[in-house]
Amino acid sequence: MITTIEINSLRLRAYHGVFPQETSVGNIFEITMAVETDLDDQSIKSDSLEGTINYATLVAIIKHEMAKPSALIENVAYRLKETVIEAYPAILHGRIKIAKLLPPISNTEVQSIAVEIKW
Repeated sequence: MITTIEINSLRLRAYHGVFPQETSVGNIFEITMAVETDLDDQSIKSDSLEGTINYATLVAIIKHEMAKPSALIENVAYRLKETVIEAYPAILHGRIKIAKLLPPISNTEVQSIAVEIKW
């Protein structure tokens, strides 16, 4: 049974960006991740974390990768994808969206700038 596990709108302060203020002051980022896996009935019936994808582990991976400063959020999204796949090889497909809230673009009000990758 194809099952999707989602982390929705996780907000973290991180230090990604190309401008000096972004790497010193940081910004708030909002991360949404969805991964698909094929769970058999037994895995679901067992009511155990074994045989499924632990969303707490996904959150820990997101926090770990977001703590590593990067110039591009595209790079952060790629690292997240690689780390999640390494932790859970049973993932069939996924989607990661990273939004930088209130990005520092002069004389412009923008709610967010985002990058989304799918595999």
